[in-house]
Amino acid sequence: MNKPKQQGTRLETFAAKMLGGERLPEGGKYDRGDVVFKWNGIDFFVECKARQSLNVTRELAKAIKKSKSDFTALIWKRLVKTDKSKRQPDGVPIVVCLPFETFCEIIESRKGNEFFVECKARQSLNVTRELAKAIKKSKSNFTALVWKRLVKTGGQRRQPDGVPIIVCLPLDTFIEIVET
Repeated sequence: MNKPKQQGTRLETFAAKMLGGERLPEGGKYDRGDVVFKWNGIDFFVECKARQSLNVTRELAKAIKKSKSDFTALIWKRLVKTDKSKRQPDGVPIVVCLPFETFCEIIESRKGNEFFVECKARQSLNVTRELAKAIKKSKSNFTALVWKRLVKTGGQRRQPDGVPIIVCLPLDTFIEIVET
């Protein structure tokens, strides 16, 4: 097994364990994601990515289409090369991205949670680094980054690309809010 495949498998196994779910078999027409867990009696699907760079809005849209469920999240472990031999986390080490509406539904079911929310509307964004800055600013792990990704079209009008508005938060925060 090649190194990127090993990294992906490790992330899937870790996510399944942390979320109390199970890894799903890959490939085929019945592939609905990498991990599934139960939230309020609903199957919640997770797509895991261990890559240096990722278009999170587009990948989340693909994951939602694949799972055929709005209850889908993208878990991204971003490692970047440094002057050291191993890749190191840049910003928040493992980020969970999900549609804004899904995040609102989860939060609504968990009365008593207060979130600090940092909002961005940009063409590109270093999600892991911006989330780390927002957590530092809020001094709370209950921090979410809401991002509306805009792309330029021919007439200079900006249109969303992928999922129009996503919410990104640290994996440990996501686990805490989905625990039943």
